[in-house]
Amino acid sequence: MSGFVASPSTADLAKLARIKKIPIVEDVGSGAITASEEFGLHEHEPTPMEALRTGVDLVCFSGDKLLGGPQAGIIAGK
Repeated sequence: MSGFVASPSTADLAKLARIKKIPIVEDVGSGAITASEEFGLHEHEPTPMEALRTGVDLVCFSGDKLLGGPQAGIIAGK
């Protein structure tokens, strides 16, 4: 990408979704349950709870990477 590039925040999208009365879902990847910075990682990965606090209705994340085991996906929220 080149030029001006921006992405709306999850909170902004959640606010718009509430106004339009449509559900919003976010996929947070591995589903880290603690701040990634605690492990020396430079890039913050949002936790499922952080995503839900921004106002999303559902959050999806990986259970196998989080818990170690067979393939698993988790959906949490309203």
